[in-house]
Amino acid sequence: MELVDDKKQYVGNCKTILDTDSSLFGDATEMAQAIDNSSTISHGDFVRQVNLTGVDRMLKLYLRREPDRLTYGKHDNLVWVYDDKSDTHYFFL
Repeated sequence: MELVDDKKQYVGNCKTILDTDSSLFGDATEMAQAIDNSSTISHGDFVRQVNLTGVDRMLKLYLRREPDRLTYGKHDNLVWVYDDKSDTHYFFL
């Protein structure tokens, strides 16, 4: 079993990440390329890899109650989840 410390931490969403962590993506084009070059992962794989501390309350609710409405992906060390209703990507590193 993985320790929580080994899990990826929430670093922001696509609406805030360029303002708060410029080291992750240089600009919106780099963010889009990382998403486009990602492989799809399952809800179970996503949950096993991330720590949900600091994540938006509504996203936690969707992950628990409506996991199939979300899209999950991974690119290198970056793991993300996409909520198409709010058009928001949430990033974990």
